[in-house]
Amino acid sequence: DGNIVMDSEEESIGMGLPEEVQDEEGILTNDGTVIYGATQDVSVAVQVGEEELGGTTCEFTRALVTIDNADAPKEYSFKFDLPEGYKLITDKEY
Repeated sequence: DGNIVMDSEEESIGMGLPEEVQDEEGILTNDGTVIYGATQDVSVAVQVGEEELGGTTCEFTRALVTIDNADAPKEYSFKFDLPEGYKLITDKEY
């Protein structure tokens, strides 16, 4: 439905896909990446995983935007539904 939801026992975090691929059905690849808009001028690949950072195991979701055409938009918006008190930070801030 155009939203990626990350659930745990404590909370739920939502990430909306850019409008350019919102209505596209995702294609699941062999490595677990889901690709939206694969037949368009732009596609968004969503990956989930775990990574060790400073002795702590962190779960992550990342989105990779691939622009295949010079005429495609150059800016894409992702909307986030975060629990109260949460905020987005960069890996440098972490």
